[in-house]
Amino acid sequence: NHHMYSSFMAWLIKTPGGIEIDHAGEDSMRVTIRPSFVNGLDWVRAHRCINEGKIEVSWMREGEHVRVNVYTPKRAAIVLNGSERMIDEGAHEFVV
Repeated sequence: NHHMYSSFMAWLIKTPGGIEIDHAGEDSMRVTIRPSFVNGLDWVRAHRCINEGKIEVSWMREGEHVRVNVYTPKRAAIVLNGSERMIDEGAHEFVV
């Protein structure tokens, strides 16, 4: 695993995929999903494994809108167009 490739993959997960993990305390972890709709990309699919399971984020441009699909195994914050809201575990779909 070359360092150049691992840096690129980390960028894909954290920036266009928007999966952020904040280890706030010893027993707590905050999951934030903040996808970036990067110019030049028409779709993104990313995931990250945590103790509770796999966080999955995908988005696809559809004309003037972007369809965002999220699966999270635990409660998480999602930030779309600057607005943050909490979502429960499970599958969610948003159009922005």
